[in-house]
Amino acid sequence: MATQAADMAAYFISNEDKKAIVHLVKKLADNPFIEDVMIYGKHGDILYRSENSITAKKRYHDDDSYQDFTFKPVVVDIESNDKRLGFLRVTYIEKTATLEASVLHENFMRQTMLMMILAGCMGFLLTRAFSRFSRLSVRSRQLQKTDAEESSDLN
Repeated sequence: MATQAADMAAYFISNEDKKAIVHLVKKLADNPFIEDVMIYGKHGDILYRSENSITAKKRYHDDDSYQDFTFKPVVVDIESNDKRLGFLRVTYIEKTATLEASVLHENFMRQTMLMMILAGCMGFLLTRAFSRFSRLSVRSRQLQKTDAEESSDLN
């Protein structure tokens, strides 16, 4: 996601489309897995930032309110025609991403278990149904043998 955003940011920066860059930063920051988005110039100055972005020092050292979260910053070069235009930093919230993935995995496992139970029940019912036919065919063979023996005894 960060690489695609960096490619789009490169296009917008090279065309000097500030509205599009602000819109890109806002849309990226609206994602529930992303804490903040910042676009730096080629010399490290902040060009654009999301509304909820804070400095790395405050996030990782000073503020205790962020202790419950695990952040993963991803920094990607913004390049156009092999010329560096700046950097894009996207900070992901790992706990949110892994929590949703674990919920999806748990739901998948429940569905799989339900399908296995249903398949077992269907197999049991089909086995019982076909065993009746099997018993009937065995009985009919036995009756045919006894009938054939009785007819041969009469001759």
